[in-house]
Amino acid sequence: MTLRCSHNAVLDVNTQLHPHVLVPIGTQWQNNSCAYDAVCMVLFNVWHEDPAETMQSWNELDNEILNSLTTAFNSHVDIHTGLTSHSLEEICDEFRRRLEIIDSSEFPFGDYASVHAIID
Repeated sequence: MTLRCSHNAVLDVNTQLHPHVLVPIGTQWQNNSCAYDAVCMVLFNVWHEDPAETMQSWNELDNEILNSLTTAFNSHVDIHTGLTSHSLEEICDEFRRRLEIIDSSEFPFGDYASVHAIID
C-alpha cells in the first residue's frame, strides 16, 4: 500500500519517516484567515501538480486575482531552482488584501469570511 503526501511524493506505508515529513504544506492561521488559507492551499496544490499546464488553463479564465495568485505561487517556488522567495502566508495575505480592495464590506481584513464568498 502507498501513501500520497505533500505534492508528488508517494511513500510505501512501511517506510519509516519522521512524522514531520508527512505534514501537508499549508499556512499558519492568523487574523481569521481560515477560509482564505483553505482556498489558497487548494489552489496552490492544484497549481503545484503541474504549474505550466495550470497557469495556461487559469490564464484562459482571464481572472486578475487568479493570475496574481499564479504569479505569487511562481515566486514562492521557483520551478527552475526550487528556491522560495515568498511564504504562503504572505501570498494568502496579499490575496486577502486584493479581495478587500474589490469589496471591503464583504472581505474586511481580519474579519471572518466564508469559503463560498471567496470562491464566488
